[in-house]
Amino acid sequence: MTTWLETTEMRWFADGPLPAEVHTWFTLEGTVGRVERRGDDYLLDGRTDVGIKRRSGDLLERKVRTQVGAGASLPEGPAGQLEDWCKQSPADHRPPPDGGVRRAWVAKTITRRRFAPTGEEVVPSDEPPTDGACDIEIIEVGTAGGVAWSLAIAASGDAQGRESVIQAVWTQLLGKAPSPPMAVRSLGWSGGYPAWLAEVHRCDDAARAPLTG
Repeated sequence: MTTWLETTEMRWFADGPLPAEVHTWFTLEGTVGRVERRGDDYLLDGRTDVGIKRRSGDLLERKVRTQVGAGASLPEGPAGQLEDWCKQSPADHRPPPDGGVRRAWVAKTITRRRFAPTGEEVVPSDEPPTDGACDIEIIEVGTAGGVAWSLAIAASGDAQGRESVIQAVWTQLLGKAPSPPMAVRSLGWSGGYPAWLAEVHRCDDAARAPLTG
């Protein structure tokens, strides 16, 4: 059975391994986070508004950016881009034969915390957030091009209220932890996985291109 999930998200990427101080800040004693390790196989077609992947190399998912909103700042946190996404799982998209496709294997270690619309922190499940819930994640990311890490916050529910949910849940998170470390407050590159992968592989291709002239 196909499911559709609409979310408003803010996501950042930074080069290098996940800083220890970020992990410590996010996983304070008493939190109810969940750790997931998996590898996703992404189709690389240069688009930044559509992401197609095989989740854990198996389940085909398609995620489409439906709107780019205004920039927003989180209290004591980074500024970034608000983006609306719609995910189809399993997807009915049929990519071209493997021989003509560029792909990227992305290994992920995801630490996720989930907050109910009331602001109460709840135990994350395997199911995506619904009914106005909001997930906050820190992710260690490994690709053929190197290592990076990501901070992401995604709210579901009524489209008109999702930005407010993001702000409220971030404030709730701050109420449970000290101020975010500088590595979080100084995050700059904001966007989804398709845009980040396009940037990573564009830089990788440029580095490997032969000099001419």
